[in-house]
Amino acid sequence: MSFDLESLMDDMLAGVGGDASDASDAEVFEEYDAEDAQDAVPASWGKQSKESAVEVIVVAPAKREVVSVVSVKDSIIGGRGSDSVGSGDVERAKVEKYLGWQVERTGLVLATGEPVKTHVAQVRSDSRTVLGVVTAGFQTIQNSELLALADAVRNDTELRFANAGIVDGGSRVFFQCRGESFDVGNGDGGDAVTPYMLFCNGHDGSLSCRMAPMTERMQCQNQLGNIVRKESGIVVIRHTGDMKSKIEQAKRLGRTYFATIKANREAMLALRDTAVKTADLQKFFHECYSKHFSNVQMDAKTEEQERAVQRMKEGFGDYVKRFEKEKSVAGTTAWNMANAYTWWLQHCKGVGKNPQKTAGKRMESSLFGVSASRSVEAFRVALGLAS
Repeated sequence: MSFDLESLMDDMLAGVGGDASDASDAEVFEEYDAEDAQDAVPASWGKQSKESAVEVIVVAPAKREVVSVVSVKDSIIGGRGSDSVGSGDVERAKVEKYLGWQVERTGLVLATGEPVKTHVAQVRSDSRTVLGVVTAGFQTIQNSELLALADAVRNDTELRFANAGIVDGGSRVFFQCRGESFDVGNGDGGDAVTPYMLFCNGHDGSLSCRMAPMTERMQCQNQLGNIVRKESGIVVIRHTGDMKSKIEQAKRLGRTYFATIKANREAMLALRDTAVKTADLQKFFHECYSKHFSNVQMDAKTEEQERAVQRMKEGFGDYVKRFEKEKSVAGTTAWNMANAYTWWLQHCKGVGKNPQKTAGKRMESSLFGVSASRSVEAFRVALGLAS
């Protein structure tokens, strides 16, 4: 099966123009958690500046503990970065040491000397770094509690630590535990997918404490959250109320991870067994792009509209080229189609003139940001074809 890119583009463009819709989904991660946002510093106090360079460190399964140390703005380098080994494990003791600091609540004082009663600062115990300002009612979940949650879910044998990382000096922390890989190809191991459980927490009020099943396709390094609605496996712990009981409940719910990964594997196999045609590629890209990005007016009358059309054309071209490149591995299937789109979304979209500068931000978004939401949604659109 071959594709005439120009003809394919002309046919696809004829259908573009619908209203963009909200990409958010209750089961996947947002760029900024709305409910936790109420615990952050009030807008009237001024936006917290993140212009200064921050040190981003990642622990990954290499022989050395620290894989990457870089200075970037608002970014993160993921656990399986360019210098890391994606198929190995990390000793629990290393993760525990890496996240061994506490978060202390420190009172605030106005310039007049008057103490602030409504908010407190979240301060890292070892470096005395201010991680954020939250309401007085914000309940801190320590890194040690996040590790204990992981221990309860992973049962020491079925899930192994794969990486750990921090954002903005510790404002957000995360690690992933790895399960046994499975093959979505023809049984020769050529299209391996590795399941993970993501554990993450925000100390600055910008992210709930969460654990969620994820997968990574080794062929293209695509990160993917849960694509099956009937088995969510996602646990969200708000920073309010009785933390002890919430964490205990989360430990029980977290064990649904294994059923969730099984359901996701079955869904991926269904996508692999669903053949697609040229029209399916067009329809799929049109639907996903319309959901995820602004409305594209093909009869462009302004420079801004012309740029939007050009961006869409470039995206569609990259998407089709990726589909063609991976036909030898994934065939002309819905599985290949969905992976081609999420590959473009996670690795090409918004690269700009300095790809290295945006690499960290891209990884953060793929784990618990807007790219995570969009990737899951794209696969659910593809599943509509398979069903």
